[in-house]
Amino acid sequence: VGMVFLPQNEERRNAVKKVIEEVCEKNELKFLGWREVPVDADSLGPMAKAAVPSMWQMFVKAPERLNDDEETRDGFERTLYLVRRRIAVELHDAGLGWEDNNDDEVYFASFSSQTIVYKGMVQGCVLPQFYKDLQNPDYTTKFVIYHRRFSTNTNPRWPLAQPMRVVGHNGEINTLIGNVNWVKAREKSKTLPAEKLNDLVDAENTDNIVM
Repeated sequence: VGMVFLPQNEERRNAVKKVIEEVCEKNELKFLGWREVPVDADSLGPMAKAAVPSMWQMFVKAPERLNDDEETRDGFERTLYLVRRRIAVELHDAGLGWEDNNDDEVYFASFSSQTIVYKGMVQGCVLPQFYKDLQNPDYTTKFVIYHRRFSTNTNPRWPLAQPMRVVGHNGEINTLIGNVNWVKAREKSKTLPAEKLNDLVDAENTDNIVM
């Protein structure tokens, strides 16, 4: 399941969706469809409401050749990561990335077979009011991580809200640059085409976006 912030502009949103679907299909992920996430925009404050993206979930199916075991599931998670990075590269090349237009966010809050991230530029108590899924008694989970943190040295943005895809944190991640450099140094050892090496990590954004 992918939790995606898409542009409010329908034409731009459809263009983004097309790129996402094409990248998934090219990487052996059968694209199953889109779901518009039910939200209550009236629960938002003026700043958040003015910038709120269009919230969507996307569904893909793992390749038939994969087995249902722990090692395979970990491999599938790595595939989803690489596909998400490939989508970001393709959207950037097409002028559709979220950094290209501040009024039309394109951002993956999560893309995983194990987790779904609901987050927003809101106070913690507003989150279940905004996302109607979180009010639905039929929507259950075995495990939840809740985290909130207010922006300090950056302007608030929907993509920058906590938690991140794999972590919630309070402050700068001191080891991030070292790890990014380590990945960049090992790029040539990867059995990937040269044009796909940039898919491995996004070193141009904040630690929140990179995570």
